[in-house]
Order: sequence, then structure tokens, then C-alpha cells
Amino acid sequence: DLYDWNLDLLMAALRRGTLHAVKLPVPNDDAVVSTGALFAAIARASSNKVHAVAMRWTNARLSPARQIETRTVFDLRGEVAAIANAIASGDAGTTRKLLSAYHAGRKRMAKAIVEALQEEPGGRADI
Repeated sequence: DLYDWNLDLLMAALRRGTLHAVKLPVPNDDAVVSTGALFAAIARASSNKVHAVAMRWTNARLSPARQIETRTVFDLRGEVAAIANAIASGDAGTTRKLLSAYHAGRKRMAKAIVEALQEEPGGRADI
């Protein structure tokens, strides 16, 4: 559900803004931080400021799952770079396609991500 919400929020933000309004964050060695920063930048570019508020909440909720993602089959850093490159080139179609693929992969792996989260110290999984 949270992955669906994240994608819905990003797509809504893109519909209410332009790619040129997205202020791309400086790349960070921490892929989890880079992912949250990129998604927050997309939300902030929306003409609806509630998108930015909602993305702060969503990023906080998904951060533990993203930690797991970096230790599994996902190339989080590469995916985030590809999305950022599509935004930088102004290619809305590719941006949407990459965001959809990013989330589809997580949804396919949600069960494994949830199980890994539950194994973490103090782990809880409500993604």
C-alpha cells in the first residue's frame, strides 16, 4: 500500500508541476538519502504544496524499507540516477516509466522486504 501511495503521490506531483521546476538534489553516497531527496524534490516542484508535506511523511515511512532494498537485488543508486537523468533531460515519459518500474519492482519484492524488516532489531513492517 505504501509503495502504491508513493507512486501515486509522485505522479500527482508531476501532473501538478513541470520537470524543469524540479531542483535536483546533490547526489549522496547514501542511496537511501538520495532516493528520499529526489522524491522530495519532485513533490516540492508541484503547484500543490501538500505533495511536499505528504512526501516527507512517506519518505520517513519508507526509509527502513529502502535500507533493506540496498542490501537486496535492487540497484537503488542506479535507479535513482536514471530517474534524475530523465528529469534533467526534461523527458516526462521516461521519468514516469522509470518511476513506475521502480515501484513495480518493490511491489514484486514486498513480501521479502517485509520479512527482512521484521528480522531487524525492533523491526516492524507496515509498508
